[in-house]
Amino acid sequence: MEAVNEDEKAKGLEWQRYSKPKGAYQSQAKSGGFTDTKRTGIAGWETIWAGWDTLQSYVVGYRMAKEMLADGETL
Repeated sequence: MEAVNEDEKAKGLEWQRYSKPKGAYQSQAKSGGFTDTKRTGIAGWETIWAGWDTLQSYVVGYRMAKEMLADGETL
């Protein structure tokens, strides 16, 4: 059996955290500006919406860059 170093273990645990619905919710809330502390409670719908808007902006940028590269243009 191959030995796994601590960095690889940490990366695996990080992926597991965000591969569940709660992790997706937390990640989207953080993109919307939510700071997850003991005093803040849960993220509101405005913060979730801001995170969704941020994610959609990234998707649009990715698709534009992919299309530009497919056309032979440089970024």
